Amino acid sequence: MGLGEPGQTILAAWIAKEELRALLALAGTHPDRTVIAHRLTRFYTWRASAAVPELQRLATTVSTWWPCIEALLHTGITNAGSEGHNRIVKLDARNAYGYRNPENQRLRTRCATTRRARGCLNPGYLRRPCITRLHHKSTACPLSGLDGTSSLTDVGPPGSGGQAREVTMRFIYDYPETNGFEGDMLDAGPIHEVAVAAERAGFDGFALTEHPVPSARWLASGGHQSLDPFVALGFAAAATERLKLITHLVVAPYRNPFLLAKAAATLDKLSGGRFVLGLGTGYQKAEFYALGVDIDERNALFDEALDVLPLHWGGEPFSYHGRHFDAQNVVARPRPVQNPIPIWIGGNSRLSRRRVAQRAQGWMPMIGPAQLAVTTRTVAISSLAELAPMVRELRDAADAAGRSDPLDVLFSYQDGSLATPTVEPDRHREAWAEAEKAGITWISVTSDTHTPTATLEFLEAFGSTYL
Repeated sequence: MGLGEPGQTILAAWIAKEELRALLALAGTHPDRTVIAHRLTRFYTWRASAAVPELQRLATTVSTWWPCIEALLHTGITNAGSEGHNRIVKLDARNAYGYRNPENQRLRTRCATTRRARGCLNPGYLRRPCITRLHHKSTACPLSGLDGTSSLTDVGPPGSGGQAREVTMRFIYDYPETNGFEGDMLDAGPIHEVAVAAERAGFDGFALTEHPVPSARWLASGGHQSLDPFVALGFAAAATERLKLITHLVVAPYRNPFLLAKAAATLDKLSGGRFVLGLGTGYQKAEFYALGVDIDERNALFDEALDVLPLHWGGEPFSYHGRHFDAQNVVARPRPVQNPIPIWIGGNSRLSRRRVAQRAQGWMPMIGPAQLAVTTRTVAISSLAELAPMVRELRDAADAAGRSDPLDVLFSYQDGSLATPTVEPDRHREAWAEAEKAGITWISVTSDTHTPTATLEFLEAFGSTYL
């Protein structure tokens, strides 16, 4: 039977609707998430390859909101307030049942997406754009904002009347370190598989650090191996959709600032705007010497990089005279997706904090004993109690500088008992609540795992317990 082009389009839309209905039914009832993931991938692939733009948009919409849809199916709680919830359901329904653009308006089939019909899905305690932590079970989902981050709402325990407390904490998984000469850094698992597992578990970010050529003595005495973070995070970007990709951190003075800017812009472009550039001034003399960089110039070179990065990313011709280069009427294209790419600065010194307040989007303090501070050439911060007033001072300085954009603060959470995420979960939650009160917006955790199985088990356990 020849249906013609309109008939084929209507048939494709009907099949898409039935596929989505079957997928939602399966996701709400089937115990094996592997089966659901397979069906979901098949749905994305088929819709994305369709010649009908509306079906491609449907695949994108479902992909963006799938964690929230799944959360709704299993908990009865949506990820938005009433109007946001209405919009999501309405958009999905319209995409599934018909069309909205003028060219295909005649093909559109109306469906029951009235407020009354949607009301049965709208519990009285719906909150703002993301649920992540229920009292006993949690589900992560992306925020509808352009930056792809997730603002968390803590829905109280059953019987609490649905009272919710807005939580802005987000979690980063630092890929596990391999210390010394024994073993290989990737023993913990392939980068792309670990990144996918972290995203599936509900983490908001995935981070790698660098030491391109450290001293042998440092590595032998407990230092860690490293990959090129830009290359490795690019590999992770290709396998993920939502995770922020973070350098935690790279040493700005090691590189010509234009090469640093190009690497960052490339990763941001390829990842669709998911890159965060974590920068530090560096501390290893042997590494500076090996790279031909004067360690005494590190602060001047760092400030030079902060000047050059936004000029490079702006995509317009500019000139800049540096200590060791002279750029005259140069330009860099393509532009990165983000403008600017967020810069988080590491280091505890007053100078580092002043840079953050005036010129960056985030701060990455280093928490540890005094000896660690001596080794890394920075001010010691040994506890959250010491960090809290510094965070307040940082934000006051940003206000004084006329900043209106929010500043992120990353706290590296190091607690040995977290190796088994299900041990003492309430104590960890309380610690993170205290960090939130201190002004922390991101928590980074890692695992002392040395096999892919152990790493994936940690991520699954952490995600199901906290995220």
